[in-house]
Amino acid sequence: QLYSVDLEAGSLYYSGAPQVGVVVALTVTNDGSGRDNFTLSMPGPYASWVVFNVTTVALDPGASADVGATVTPPAGSAASSRTS
Repeated sequence: QLYSVDLEAGSLYYSGAPQVGVVVALTVTNDGSGRDNFTLSMPGPYASWVVFNVTTVALDPGASADVGATVTPPAGSAASSRTS
């Protein structure tokens, strides 16, 4: 089996402020050759900022699923904009 996944964000620009959640729309696509399970997580220093609406997606080859992540910067964070 060939394993491959594509993850796309609904937008490349998001703006937020401390303690205000920003919803990020994501599309997960199985580009592999067989059914697979994909686990969504946010590693690193911003892991506590991100909550996914689902954490695991099972997809057949070529299938996609729309998922969301809420990004909430903690109190004391500088308000800013990020391009991903």
